[in-house]
Amino acid sequence: MKYGKEMVEKITQALCDGQGRVRACKIAGIHYDTFMEWMRSKPEFSEAVKKAEATGNDKIKDICQRRIIEDKSWQSAAWWLERNYPDQYSLKQRHDITSDGKALGLNIVVQDKDTAEELKKLANGEIGGK
Repeated sequence: MKYGKEMVEKITQALCDGQGRVRACKIAGIHYDTFMEWMRSKPEFSEAVKKAEATGNDKIKDICQRRIIEDKSWQSAAWWLERNYPDQYSLKQRHDITSDGKALGLNIVVQDKDTAEELKKLANGEIGGK
């Protein structure tokens, strides 16, 4: 398949319908690498794709919002809030990694003798600038 108006319409229509890029390529009958090449080399194509993706995202957002209103379960609303307002509603996990005040160690296995010597000198401050 060659680049042209008809091809662009197939791809952008799929994106407007809420399909992702990979699925839009399958629908249009092109390889994803070809799609990405067109995105890089054809500014008008890139702009059309971005507009179509925005339209598709709006369509999906509208469907999700409608489902949340129609579906009385709290899970739908929670899912939507977590993904659209992650700073406010997503589950936050905190990981505290400590070494109890001790320096963290690093073990490196080097099989090349010359490289091992260079690393040893570097670690001991014998080479390299400060």
